Formats: sequence, C-alpha cells, structure tokens
Amino acid sequence: MIRIGLIILVLLLAGTSSALADDDVDQFGRVDVVEMIAYPFVPNGQLIDESGPWHGAITVQNVEDADVRIWAFPDAGFDPEAAFGTWVLPPNGSITLSASALGLPESGSPVVIAGMFRAVWDAPAEIREDVINETCGVVFGAPDSDLWEATCKPSIAGIARITAPGPMSGATGNRTSDAHVSVDGYNAIPAQDIAWGSQSAFCEAVLANWPGNCSGIGTYEPLGYGVGFVFDGHSYLPIVQTNSGWNTEIRISNIDPSVWAGQVNITLIASSRGGHAAGDEHQITFEKTLRPGQSWALNLRDAGIPDDWVGSAHITSNVGVAAYAARSKPEADMLMINVAAPSTWATTSPGTQFQAETESAEFSHFSGNTFQMHAPLVFRDYFGWNTGISIANIDEATNRVSITWYDAKGGIRAGETRTIPPRGQEYVYIPGDVVDDDINDPGWVGSVVLEGDQPFHAVIDQVKYETGEAMSYMATAAGAHASEGSGAPAHASSSLALPIMTKGMPDGSGDTSGLQLFNPDSSNPVDIELRFYSPVGDLLDPTKYAPMRAKIRPRGHYTIYTMRLTNMIPNVPGSVRIDVVGGGGSIYGVSNLVNYSVDRDGSTAFNLVNEFGQYRFPVSQTELP
Repeated sequence: MIRIGLIILVLLLAGTSSALADDDVDQFGRVDVVEMIAYPFVPNGQLIDESGPWHGAITVQNVEDADVRIWAFPDAGFDPEAAFGTWVLPPNGSITLSASALGLPESGSPVVIAGMFRAVWDAPAEIREDVINETCGVVFGAPDSDLWEATCKPSIAGIARITAPGPMSGATGNRTSDAHVSVDGYNAIPAQDIAWGSQSAFCEAVLANWPGNCSGIGTYEPLGYGVGFVFDGHSYLPIVQTNSGWNTEIRISNIDPSVWAGQVNITLIASSRGGHAAGDEHQITFEKTLRPGQSWALNLRDAGIPDDWVGSAHITSNVGVAAYAARSKPEADMLMINVAAPSTWATTSPGTQFQAETESAEFSHFSGNTFQMHAPLVFRDYFGWNTGISIANIDEATNRVSITWYDAKGGIRAGETRTIPPRGQEYVYIPGDVVDDDINDPGWVGSVVLEGDQPFHAVIDQVKYETGEAMSYMATAAGAHASEGSGAPAHASSSLALPIMTKGMPDGSGDTSGLQLFNPDSSNPVDIELRFYSPVGDLLDPTKYAPMRAKIRPRGHYTIYTMRLTNMIPNVPGSVRIDVVGGGGSIYGVSNLVNYSVDRDGSTAFNLVNEFGQYRFPVSQTELP
C-alpha cells in the first residue's frame, strides 16, 4: 500500500501551503497507516445533463481477516472529527452507505474513505508502534535495509451506484427496482491510481523515505515495465462524446488538502477516427481553480462542444484530483460512467533523457508483452448486447495498438491493429468494425487483449439499444497472480475483490450479477478459489462450507451467472473475494450487475480490483534495474 500520511515535517519540506492547521495534520496519530479510496462525486439529488435527479450510495469492502475502521470524508482532510461518520467493518465484511446516510450536502459531494486496522486505532499511543509491527510486520525491504518500512494499511475496495429518480431501497439501501428509470455506477479510485500533482504534499509523503520526488523517478514501478515515473498530475478519460444523441459531463474533484488551491486543466482531443491528427486545431482546453473538497462539472454541450463530436479528455493538475466522465443519452435514459485513469509516465512518454538513464531496463509487462491491457468481457449480439472499445493514446509518439479477441477456450477469433497519432483516440464497435465471421456470429461472448507500443488507456462499452441498456468499464493492467511462479512484480496481489454481487428473484426481477474472469497468459493455466461473504463477513452459499474452485486455461475465461447458482439465496447482497492459489497464469475480472425490472437502463459494470489498484504495482528500490 502506498504512504499517504501528511507528516508535518513533510509539509514543511514540500514548501506548499497546507489547507490544514498543524494540529489537524496528524489526527490519526500516524496517518501513514491509513489506506484511502476516493469517489469523484456521489450525487444527492443531482441532475446529470437532462436526466435525474440522481441519488448515490457507496459500498466499501474489507478485504482483510481483521476488523477495519473506516471514516468518510468530504475531501482527504483526514481529521476524524470532520468526517461524515465512522464505521467498523468486520473481517471480510462490507457496508453500503447512501448519500442521506452519509449526510451529503444537497446535490452531492466527493467522498474519500480512509481505513485503518481497528487494533491499531484502538491501541494506546504509547504502544501503537508495537501494535503496528505485530499486526503488519515488515512489508518492504528487510530490518537491516535502509528501505525497511513497517506499515499497516488495510486492503479496502469500493464501488458507487447511482439511481434515478429516487434512491435505492432495502434494509441497506442497495436495491434497485421498477421504481427506478435508470441505474449506473463506477469503481472507487484507490490512492495508487490517483493523479497526484507535483505540488501535492500527499505525493511527497508517499515518497518521503525514498529517492526521488513527485516529478522525478519514483519508487512505484508501473506494471513491471522497469524504472518508471509515477506522480505527475496527468489522468485520462478515453472517451467523451456528443454524438448519436449522447452527451458527456466530466466531473473533477480536488481531494488534496495539502495545497490551498489547485489548478486543473481539461484538454479535449478529437478522435483520430475522423482523420484528425490530434493537433492543436482539434484540441479544446478548459481550466478551473479548485479548493480542497470542491468539485467541477463540465457539461460538453453547455460548454459549446458541437454535436457529433467524439474524442478523449486529458486532465492535468498540480494537486491530487479524482475524476469521471458521465455519458448520458437522455432520450433513452441511458448512462455510462468511467473514472479517469492515471498516466504511466510522469511525462506522457519517457523521452530520450529517461531512456538514456535507464537503457539497461527492460520495458516489458510481466506477462512478456509491452503495455498490455485486458478486457475480460466483450459481446457480439449476445441477447442484444454489443461492445464498443475506445482507445486513447496517452503518449507523445504515434502508438500502434493491437486488439485480439479470444473465445472461452483460448482460441484467437479475430485480431486487428489501430495506428493512433500522438495523444489521439480510436474506437472500434462490434458488429460493424470487425468483419471476421467468427466474431460477427450472433451470441458470441469472449475476452480481449490490447497491446500497444506506447502507453494507452481503453474503455469497454456494453450496450443493448433495443431495451435502452448501457454499461461500461475500464480495460485494466493489474490482475491477480499466484504468489510463486507467475513472474509477477514484487508484492503483486494474489487476489481480486468485488464489493457487491447478488442474485435476483426467481421471476427474473431484482439485481442480478454476472462475473467473468480472464487468464491472458498464452501458455499457463491459473487455479482460483472464490468465496461469497455477507455484509457482516459470514460465508454465504454456495461457498459457505467450501470455496468454488476452477482452473482457467491459457487465454480462456470463466463465467459465473448468479441466476444459475441454485443454492444462492435471492436478493441477499454480498461481496466476493477471489484468490489465485496456483498456476503460472493470472486473472482479470469484470462484473455486470443488471436489473431488467428497471424501467429503462438498469445495467452497471464494475472492475474487480487488487489491493494495489488497477494500473501500478509497488516495488522496492532495491529491486529496480
């Protein structure tokens, strides 16, 4: 877990103007033992474009075998006295908190969740260090190493769900129904994936005891590529649009209390699909100054972006911000939300100086491929569902990105390549853009590997226009791997977490989850164990007495549809943990949550996440080339 503690000494060395008084900086006693996930915005009666009002609820999952206390903040201020509230999550437990339960202001607010092991929080100050060492032990380095670091951050995961025109119902406020017109949601952004800007004292605290700084070579190796830059305040939304009746509202929130105010810029870059070269004439820039806790909504049509515009958004800031793009089609009550993904390098490309300094480094993904992303679930006319893939080249050089479709047995069904200009964007839609007969057969379900010569990000849209359903998720680079033999970077996660999974009613109504896991390894299978947990952390059927076990073949996928689990109790929400217990492969996962009783769009997609986020793995300096 990364360090996000605001230590007074670090603030002084950073030379920034803190938004906190000195006596507020370290209210936790040791803020560096706190984990953090961020929600760019949780609505409380908010209108998005012409739709709504939208009401939000968040779910937080404890992925530990010990009690974790969480706090909810309107920003990352980390003063427990100023929190929306505090709750204790039992081992493997979860909690759903509605906007009203959080006491969010009218319209809504960004929300930051901080988590700490309860044993650490409850320990008297004079023995807290002993409790930290006993609870967590040595995570990085060794006791005799200069890099030895005793840390104690719990692993937590989160999702947000939003509904219109009213809040969700049920005892825990997490059920959709025919009273709703539209539903959507998104994954909370882990601290590892926040675009911390170069003036952020949070970023300086992250790197406090390590070589480098926020604008230099850091200690978090991106995806196993070798030495890498990390914190630079750059993040990307691979698709924003105003075409075909869609519109986009970009929401950016300053979650960084370490600077009095932050400068935020959004650059919209037209898609190269229309023959654009992503030059200056095809770029539009907006800017805003945000105080800590402030949020900015940029509606593209209201901002003068013409109809039939498609492209990507490049966000830069000198502080830490969290962002999402909400794409809406009001005439059909359709909504899709994607969170912003961070840069891979501190500049969008490594540059000649960086390459000269690190010429001995091998810039390859741990799976043996360069700059690889994974889309575990894609459709071609599967009960009316089809798939669109939008790819943003986040590099300053031309990027060649290959797209390969795999079936459940690991067979290659189609493949093609897109050449994307610097900082440009391309999109692919099936059916239509892929002419391979195997993919264009109706009812096809598969997985995709995207591989680029340079860094990129991608969004996977799933739409069912005949009933007005839409959902979307991000292609990811961080999966789960066996602890030995997988070739994964040091400290790579061996598990994936999903904060909500549920089964609908026998009549087909209610929220119903589907989950797909994908092993992109070309030669090694992977063995998994899956467990369902209740909100209080009890094991649920069908894994109450033993986990579900599976072996996923190389480049194959594994699907679970809860309506087919006969001994799973309907309408009981739970969370999921999937552990990799063997094999040299890896898993990447996505879950669809659909309620066809919702009047129009009842569909949402969530990535499964590991404890290190989606895009970066930590590695100690001693392990760098």
